[in-house]
Amino acid sequence: MWARIAKLRPLLLLLLLGLVADATRLPLGPRAALHHADTLWQQGHYYAALQIYQPIDVQAAPQAALHLGILRLQRGEYYPAERAIRAAMQVGLDPNDYHLALLYLGQALAATGRSELAHDTWALIEDCRTPSACQYRGPAYILRAEEALRHTDLIAAETQYRRSLDLPLPPGWAALAQARLALLTADYDPSAAAELLRGPIPPAQLDLPWVAPLLPTSVPWREQLELALGEAAPMRTQRLGQIYLNMGWYALAETQFRQVPPGPLQRGARIYAAYAHWLGGDRAVGQAQLEAIIAANPDDAQARMLLAMAYLANQEDQAARAQLDTVAQMTAGGPDLLVAWANWHIAQHAYPEASSMYQLAVAQAHPNQRGHYAMLGAQFHLRTTYELCPMGLPLAEIAAKARPEQPATLTLLAAYQYYCGEMDHAVMSAQQALDRGAGAEAAYYLGMALRATGQNEAGRLALIQAADREPASIWRERAEQVLGR
Repeated sequence: MWARIAKLRPLLLLLLLGLVADATRLPLGPRAALHHADTLWQQGHYYAALQIYQPIDVQAAPQAALHLGILRLQRGEYYPAERAIRAAMQVGLDPNDYHLALLYLGQALAATGRSELAHDTWALIEDCRTPSACQYRGPAYILRAEEALRHTDLIAAETQYRRSLDLPLPPGWAALAQARLALLTADYDPSAAAELLRGPIPPAQLDLPWVAPLLPTSVPWREQLELALGEAAPMRTQRLGQIYLNMGWYALAETQFRQVPPGPLQRGARIYAAYAHWLGGDRAVGQAQLEAIIAANPDDAQARMLLAMAYLANQEDQAARAQLDTVAQMTAGGPDLLVAWANWHIAQHAYPEASSMYQLAVAQAHPNQRGHYAMLGAQFHLRTTYELCPMGLPLAEIAAKARPEQPATLTLLAAYQYYCGEMDHAVMSAQQALDRGAGAEAAYYLGMALRATGQNEAGRLALIQAADREPASIWRERAEQVLGR
């Protein structure tokens, strides 16, 4: 137990010092309380900081309302964030904080579907009168580019990314803009995209810690893009299409797939072009294109599998079944077909049959792939709670044994062990997952398992850790529900 508490020492010290206590018991004035909460925020102790920000009078310290709004946005509470930020702006902020407020207000508006108003808000940052206020122009351009990307306005996105790179930026922002530009440029000028990836990243010139939470997600596709750009034209085009497809940029994906020249890759590319068209929202045309490909190539199992998925999504269950039956007759089957059948049975709410398909998929899989299919099956049982412990737990154990270094499999195992009453094992698995870089979900199950074994204080610390690790996640919400009891 003490070893686990030692790993949570920073939070334990906070509790011992009374920093998570009700803020009304802290003998601090508004300015001192603000400084105290800011320190906690900078250290990543968001749960503790929230308790102190909330009671501070906005009239006495409008900056506290701004920082509360920032924290609310981090937590995914967009409308409360907007209210807090607007309250701070109405009371009055200095130019630097006012432009920071505009940055976050635009993000809150974008997150709640008011894209045009968000762009108008970010555009106000252009009218900056002091050097400190003008520091936010570069991040504003990138946020405008990200919002344009979400609405597939690729030309506007590229323009804003390029504008941002002409300005000083905080750490991480230039790297993201350059990588995004390379990804967009690869669609029409692969050589220029490769040069962008190889080129030096402009050094960070600004220290803006309050802007860091707005930095968009990382770019795990960068290595894939580098590999794709290093290929000859047919394979490069195919791989770019796959990258765009995985990112949800369906129009760009379809364009790339349709550019694949005649040869061994073309038929597969045509299949994925039709599937990208279907995913892009024009389901009738995309489905018709897949059906036409199958009519011309009735032995194409890949096209039939994708068409079956399209039929299932359209609730055309019998049509999906017909495609899967045909694939089963054409091929020797295999784990992927069994998983497709499992999905078909799930659509019918036939959970026993779906469970059997997952069990067969694990049994038939190559030893190197068994962990993958076991995890799919375990996720099904956890999601539906069907035969959770008799059938799901053994699958989770197979997945964790096959992939002992993967935090996701250890987290899944910890969840099963918690729900199946194996609390000591759940504590061990969750801690191992955290040691390997797992997130809030593992911390949540660690906290719940510790509480279940009577280690209430250590459990509380782990639940606070869950809330702090991913403030915008459902695991923060669940942790706080328990902490509030």
